[in-house]
Amino acid sequence: MAAPPYAARIATVRLPSAVHSLAFDPFRDALWYVPMSLNGPTALYEASATTGAVLDRFPLPAPASDGLDGQIGALESFVAVAPDKSIWYGSDYALIGVDPATGAIRTRTLPLAVAGAPSSESEGSWISALTFTATSAIVGRANVPFLQQFSLDMKPLAEIPLPAGASGPVALTVAGTSLDVATRTHQSRIEQLPIPLPAGLSAPLTPAGTAIDPATLLVPGNTQVELITTSGRTVLVPDVSARTLTWHPTADVTLPLPWPVHSGEVANPLGQMVSVVFQPDLMAAAQTPNGTLWLVQSIGSTTSLAGYAAIG
Repeated sequence: MAAPPYAARIATVRLPSAVHSLAFDPFRDALWYVPMSLNGPTALYEASATTGAVLDRFPLPAPASDGLDGQIGALESFVAVAPDKSIWYGSDYALIGVDPATGAIRTRTLPLAVAGAPSSESEGSWISALTFTATSAIVGRANVPFLQQFSLDMKPLAEIPLPAGASGPVALTVAGTSLDVATRTHQSRIEQLPIPLPAGLSAPLTPAGTAIDPATLLVPGNTQVELITTSGRTVLVPDVSARTLTWHPTADVTLPLPWPVHSGEVANPLGQMVSVVFQPDLMAAAQTPNGTLWLVQSIGSTTSLAGYAAIG
Protein backbone atom coordinates (compact mmCIF):
# COMPACT_ATOMS: atom_id res chain seq x y z
CA MET A 1 0.00 0.00 0.00
CA ALA A 2 1.46 3.34 -1.03
CA ALA A 3 2.28 5.85 1.69
CA PRO A 4 0.02 8.91 1.78
CA PRO A 5 1.45 12.10 0.29
CA TYR A 6 3.15 14.52 2.64
CA ALA A 7 4.96 17.86 2.57
CA ALA A 8 8.73 17.69 2.98
CA ARG A 9 10.90 20.70 3.79
CA ILE A 10 13.62 20.79 1.14
CA ALA A 11 15.50 23.93 2.11
CA THR A 12 15.79 26.60 4.79
CA VAL A 13 17.72 29.82 4.18
CA ARG A 14 18.14 32.52 6.81
CA LEU A 15 17.29 35.99 5.49
CA PRO A 16 19.06 39.20 6.56
CA SER A 17 15.82 40.80 7.84
CA ALA A 18 12.05 40.74 7.44
CA VAL A 19 10.65 40.18 3.92
CA HIS A 20 7.05 41.07 3.07
CA SER A 21 6.83 40.10 -0.60
CA LEU A 22 8.12 37.12 -2.59
CA ALA A 23 7.86 36.79 -6.38
CA PHE A 24 8.51 33.80 -8.63
CA ASP A 25 10.33 34.60 -11.89
CA PRO A 26 9.28 32.26 -14.76
CA PHE A 27 12.00 33.64 -17.04
CA ARG A 28 14.90 32.72 -14.74
CA ASP A 29 13.34 30.06 -12.48
CA ALA A 30 14.19 32.32 -9.56
CA LEU A 31 12.69 34.03 -6.53
CA TRP A 32 12.96 37.76 -5.83
CA TYR A 33 12.58 39.62 -2.54
CA VAL A 34 13.66 42.80 -0.74
CA PRO A 35 14.64 42.58 2.95
CA MET A 36 13.19 45.32 5.12
CA SER A 37 15.45 48.18 6.20
CA LEU A 38 14.66 50.91 8.73
CA ASN A 39 17.88 52.83 8.20
CA GLY A 40 18.12 53.49 4.49
CA PRO A 41 18.54 51.61 1.23
CA THR A 42 18.49 47.85 1.03
CA ALA A 43 18.80 45.49 -1.95
CA LEU A 44 16.83 43.31 -4.34
CA TYR A 45 17.82 39.65 -3.90
CA GLU A 46 17.63 36.90 -6.51
CA ALA A 47 17.44 33.36 -5.15
CA SER A 48 17.24 29.92 -6.72
CA ALA A 49 13.67 28.61 -6.93
CA THR A 50 15.14 25.12 -6.43
CA THR A 51 17.38 25.59 -3.40
CA GLY A 52 16.59 29.07 -2.06
CA ALA A 53 20.29 29.98 -2.27
CA VAL A 54 21.09 33.63 -3.09
CA LEU A 55 22.21 34.01 -6.72
CA ASP A 56 22.61 37.79 -6.99
CA ARG A 57 22.02 41.05 -5.14
CA PHE A 58 21.17 44.48 -6.56
CA PRO A 59 21.51 47.51 -4.22
CA LEU A 60 18.48 49.81 -4.36
CA PRO A 61 18.46 53.60 -4.13
CA ALA A 62 16.68 55.46 -1.36
CA PRO A 63 13.71 57.04 -3.17
CA ALA A 64 12.25 60.45 -2.58
CA SER A 65 8.81 60.27 -0.99
CA ASP A 66 7.09 63.61 -1.65
CA GLY A 67 8.37 65.02 1.63
CA LEU A 68 7.47 61.91 3.62
CA ASP A 69 9.86 59.65 5.46
CA GLY A 70 9.35 56.71 3.11
CA GLN A 71 11.58 53.72 3.58
CA ILE A 72 12.63 50.87 1.33
CA GLY A 73 11.31 47.57 2.62
CA ALA A 74 8.31 49.03 4.46
CA LEU A 75 5.37 46.86 5.52
CA GLU A 76 3.48 47.87 2.37
CA SER A 77 5.92 46.56 -0.22
CA PHE A 78 5.59 44.49 -3.36
CA VAL A 79 7.96 42.66 -5.70
CA ALA A 80 6.72 41.63 -9.15
CA VAL A 81 8.25 40.33 -12.40
CA ALA A 82 7.47 42.46 -15.45
CA PRO A 83 6.83 40.99 -18.93
CA ASP A 84 10.05 42.64 -20.20
CA LYS A 85 11.95 40.52 -17.58
CA SER A 86 12.71 43.49 -15.32
CA ILE A 87 11.89 43.27 -11.61
CA TRP A 88 9.69 45.94 -10.08
CA TYR A 89 9.57 46.91 -6.44
CA GLY A 90 6.88 49.16 -5.00
CA SER A 91 7.11 50.59 -1.50
CA ASP A 92 5.32 53.54 0.09
CA TYR A 93 5.37 56.15 -2.72
CA ALA A 94 8.15 54.80 -4.90
CA LEU A 95 8.33 52.44 -7.88
CA ILE A 96 11.75 50.95 -8.63
CA GLY A 97 12.54 48.79 -11.65
CA VAL A 98 15.73 46.73 -11.96
CA ASP A 99 17.05 45.12 -15.16
CA PRO A 100 19.01 42.11 -13.84
CA ALA A 101 20.78 41.68 -17.18
CA THR A 102 22.43 45.12 -17.05
CA GLY A 103 21.95 46.27 -13.46
CA ALA A 104 20.18 49.42 -14.74
CA ILE A 105 17.68 50.93 -12.28
CA ARG A 106 14.63 53.05 -13.09
CA THR A 107 12.63 54.91 -10.40
CA ARG A 108 9.44 56.93 -10.17
CA THR A 109 8.15 58.77 -7.11
CA LEU A 110 4.37 59.02 -6.79
CA PRO A 111 2.81 62.15 -5.24
CA LEU A 112 0.90 62.00 -1.98
CA ALA A 113 -2.06 63.95 -3.35
CA VAL A 114 -3.90 62.16 -6.18
CA ALA A 115 -6.33 64.10 -8.37
CA GLY A 116 -9.80 62.62 -8.04
CA ALA A 117 -9.03 60.96 -4.70
CA PRO A 118 -10.16 63.46 -2.04
CA SER A 119 -8.98 61.35 0.93
CA SER A 120 -5.54 60.54 -0.46
CA GLU A 121 -3.74 63.60 0.92
CA SER A 122 -5.21 63.45 4.43
CA GLU A 123 -5.17 59.66 4.87
CA GLY A 124 -2.25 58.64 2.63
CA SER A 125 -2.09 57.09 -0.84
CA TRP A 126 0.78 54.62 -0.58
CA ILE A 127 1.18 51.79 -3.08
CA SER A 128 -1.06 48.92 -1.97
CA ALA A 129 -0.85 46.47 -4.91
CA LEU A 130 1.14 45.85 -8.10
CA THR A 131 0.66 43.61 -11.14
CA PHE A 132 1.25 43.55 -14.90
CA THR A 133 -0.59 43.17 -18.17
CA ALA A 134 1.33 41.99 -21.23
CA THR A 135 2.54 45.53 -21.94
CA SER A 136 2.09 47.66 -18.82
CA ALA A 137 2.03 47.87 -15.02
CA ILE A 138 -1.13 48.27 -12.95
CA VAL A 139 -0.72 49.95 -9.56
CA GLY A 140 -3.27 50.11 -6.75
CA ARG A 141 -3.03 52.82 -4.08
CA ALA A 142 -4.60 53.27 -0.66
CA ASN A 143 -7.65 55.58 -0.53
CA VAL A 144 -7.62 56.00 -4.31
CA PRO A 145 -10.82 54.89 -6.14
CA PHE A 146 -9.02 53.92 -9.33
CA LEU A 147 -5.97 51.96 -10.50
CA GLN A 148 -3.08 53.64 -12.28
CA GLN A 149 -1.61 52.17 -15.45
CA PHE A 150 2.06 52.80 -16.26
CA SER A 151 4.18 51.89 -19.27
CA LEU A 152 7.10 49.54 -18.66
CA ASP A 153 9.37 52.61 -18.64
CA MET A 154 7.18 53.98 -15.79
CA LYS A 155 5.29 56.68 -17.71
CA PRO A 156 1.65 57.26 -16.63
CA LEU A 157 -0.83 55.94 -19.19
CA ALA A 158 -4.36 55.79 -17.82
CA GLU A 159 -6.66 55.38 -14.85
CA ILE A 160 -8.90 52.34 -14.38
CA PRO A 161 -12.00 53.02 -12.20
CA LEU A 162 -12.64 50.64 -9.30
CA PRO A 163 -16.05 49.46 -8.06
CA ALA A 164 -17.50 51.48 -5.20
CA GLY A 165 -15.79 50.69 -1.90
CA ALA A 166 -12.74 49.07 -3.49
CA SER A 167 -10.23 51.87 -2.80
CA GLY A 168 -6.84 50.54 -1.75
CA PRO A 169 -6.73 46.98 -3.17
CA VAL A 170 -4.46 44.55 -1.30
CA ALA A 171 -3.77 42.39 -4.37
CA LEU A 172 -4.17 42.55 -8.15
CA THR A 173 -4.02 39.74 -10.70
CA VAL A 174 -4.58 39.83 -14.46
CA ALA A 175 -6.25 36.70 -15.85
CA GLY A 176 -7.33 36.57 -19.47
CA THR A 177 -9.44 39.66 -20.08
CA SER A 178 -10.24 40.18 -16.40
CA LEU A 179 -8.49 42.11 -13.65
CA ASP A 180 -9.03 40.47 -10.27
CA VAL A 181 -9.05 43.07 -7.49
CA ALA A 182 -8.74 41.86 -3.89
CA THR A 183 -9.85 44.45 -1.38
CA ARG A 184 -10.32 44.50 2.39
CA THR A 185 -13.81 45.20 3.71
CA HIS A 186 -14.64 47.19 6.85
CA GLN A 187 -14.76 43.85 8.69
CA SER A 188 -11.14 43.20 7.62
CA ARG A 189 -12.27 40.37 5.35
CA ILE A 190 -10.92 39.94 1.83
CA GLU A 191 -13.24 40.21 -1.16
CA GLN A 192 -12.24 39.50 -4.76
CA LEU A 193 -13.86 41.69 -7.40
CA PRO A 194 -13.25 40.81 -11.07
CA ILE A 195 -13.47 43.82 -13.40
CA PRO A 196 -12.99 43.86 -17.19
CA LEU A 197 -9.60 44.88 -18.51
CA PRO A 198 -9.68 48.02 -20.66
CA ALA A 199 -9.69 47.36 -24.40
CA GLY A 200 -6.30 46.43 -25.82
CA LEU A 201 -4.90 45.01 -22.58
CA SER A 202 -4.25 41.31 -21.98
CA ALA A 203 -2.59 39.01 -19.47
CA PRO A 204 1.20 38.51 -19.56
CA LEU A 205 2.59 35.24 -20.92
CA THR A 206 5.19 32.76 -19.71
CA PRO A 207 8.44 32.22 -21.68
CA ALA A 208 6.68 29.26 -23.34
CA GLY A 209 3.91 31.55 -24.56
CA THR A 210 1.21 30.24 -22.26
CA ALA A 211 -0.89 32.23 -19.80
CA ILE A 212 0.68 32.84 -16.42
CA ASP A 213 -1.41 31.47 -13.54
CA PRO A 214 0.36 32.96 -10.54
CA ALA A 215 -0.69 32.67 -6.95
CA THR A 216 -1.99 35.98 -5.71
CA LEU A 217 -0.89 37.06 -2.26
CA LEU A 218 -3.75 38.01 0.06
CA VAL A 219 -3.09 39.27 3.58
CA PRO A 220 -6.23 39.11 5.75
CA GLY A 221 -4.29 39.71 8.97
CA ASN A 222 -0.83 40.37 10.31
CA THR A 223 0.15 36.72 10.47
CA GLN A 224 -1.99 35.20 7.74
CA VAL A 225 -1.00 34.84 4.11
CA GLU A 226 -3.33 33.27 1.58
CA LEU A 227 -2.41 32.22 -1.95
CA ILE A 228 -5.07 32.05 -4.65
CA THR A 229 -4.38 31.40 -8.33
CA THR A 230 -5.94 33.40 -11.14
CA SER A 231 -8.23 30.45 -11.83
CA GLY A 232 -9.62 30.84 -8.31
CA ARG A 233 -7.96 27.77 -6.79
CA THR A 234 -6.80 28.23 -3.19
CA VAL A 235 -3.19 27.16 -2.67
CA LEU A 236 -2.41 27.96 0.94
CA VAL A 237 -4.78 28.39 3.90
CA PRO A 238 -3.29 29.39 7.25
CA ASP A 239 -4.88 29.05 10.66
CA VAL A 240 -2.32 30.68 12.88
CA SER A 241 -4.45 30.39 16.01
CA ALA A 242 -4.51 26.60 15.54
CA ARG A 243 -0.84 26.62 14.48
CA THR A 244 -1.62 24.84 11.24
CA LEU A 245 -1.10 25.50 7.56
CA THR A 246 -2.99 23.65 4.85
CA TRP A 247 -1.37 23.45 1.43
CA HIS A 248 -3.09 22.45 -1.82
CA PRO A 249 -0.20 21.85 -4.29
CA THR A 250 -2.77 20.63 -6.84
CA ALA A 251 -6.54 20.85 -6.95
CA ASP A 252 -7.01 17.30 -5.63
CA VAL A 253 -4.25 17.15 -2.97
CA THR A 254 -4.44 18.58 0.56
CA LEU A 255 -1.38 18.53 2.79
CA PRO A 256 -0.72 19.84 6.31
CA LEU A 257 2.44 21.88 6.73
CA PRO A 258 4.58 21.99 9.88
CA TRP A 259 4.18 25.17 11.92
CA PRO A 260 7.12 25.27 14.36
CA VAL A 261 6.53 26.68 17.82
CA HIS A 262 9.32 27.72 20.18
CA SER A 263 9.34 28.28 23.95
CA GLY A 264 11.27 31.02 25.68
CA GLU A 265 11.25 33.62 28.43
CA VAL A 266 10.55 37.35 28.41
CA ALA A 267 10.47 39.98 31.12
CA ASN A 268 7.04 41.17 32.28
CA PRO A 269 6.36 44.81 33.33
CA LEU A 270 7.60 43.96 36.84
CA GLY A 271 10.91 42.71 35.51
CA GLN A 272 10.09 39.09 36.22
CA MET A 273 10.98 36.43 33.65
CA VAL A 274 7.95 34.49 32.43
CA SER A 275 7.68 31.56 30.05
CA VAL A 276 6.04 32.25 26.69
CA VAL A 277 5.39 30.34 23.47
CA PHE A 278 6.58 31.95 20.25
CA GLN A 279 5.02 31.05 16.92
CA PRO A 280 6.31 32.37 13.61
CA ASP A 281 4.68 35.06 11.51
CA LEU A 282 3.95 33.95 7.95
CA MET A 283 5.08 36.99 5.98
CA ALA A 284 5.11 36.00 2.30
CA ALA A 285 4.66 32.99 0.04
CA ALA A 286 5.07 31.85 -3.56
CA GLN A 287 4.47 28.60 -5.43
CA THR A 288 6.46 27.59 -8.49
CA PRO A 289 4.98 25.78 -11.52
CA ASN A 290 6.70 22.53 -10.50
CA GLY A 291 4.80 22.61 -7.21
CA THR A 292 7.46 23.85 -4.80
CA LEU A 293 6.06 26.13 -2.09
CA TRP A 294 8.27 28.85 -0.62
CA LEU A 295 7.34 30.57 2.66
CA VAL A 296 8.92 33.51 4.44
CA GLN A 297 8.59 32.82 8.17
CA SER A 298 9.69 35.11 10.98
CA ILE A 299 10.06 34.31 14.65
CA GLY A 300 11.59 36.84 16.99
CA SER A 301 14.45 38.53 15.17
CA THR A 302 15.03 35.62 12.77
CA THR A 303 13.46 35.47 9.31
CA SER A 304 13.85 32.40 7.08
CA LEU A 305 12.92 31.29 3.58
CA ALA A 306 11.61 27.73 3.73
CA GLY A 307 10.91 25.49 0.71
CA TYR A 308 8.44 22.58 0.68
CA ALA A 309 7.78 19.83 -1.87
CA ALA A 310 4.84 17.44 -2.11
CA ILE A 311 6.06 13.85 -1.79
CA GLY A 312 4.02 10.87 -2.89
